[in-house]
Amino acid sequence: MAGLRLEVRQDHLERLSAATAAIVDASKEDGHRYETGAPNAVDGLNKPSIRLQAAPGDASRDLSLTLVLQTAEHGKRDPIQERIGDGLISIAFE
Repeated sequence: MAGLRLEVRQDHLERLSAATAAIVDASKEDGHRYETGAPNAVDGLNKPSIRLQAAPGDASRDLSLTLVLQTAEHGKRDPIQERIGDGLISIAFE
């Protein structure tokens, strides 16, 4: 697993970043990226992290949550997506 990526409205980004830092017991980062532990680290793969970012300015949804999985087939598989209300839930392969 590479982690989670959340896209939120710009006005929610700082508040959610502070909450995420508290949840993972880390200092608040300017890049809104918080590393998490991995039970079995694999050489050559990125460390799992929670990444928060502002949604595109024209986004019609309040929240986008993506589970990011690292695979040897990077870029060869389309993400799996499901709309729930005004949000979007995805599984992406990196």
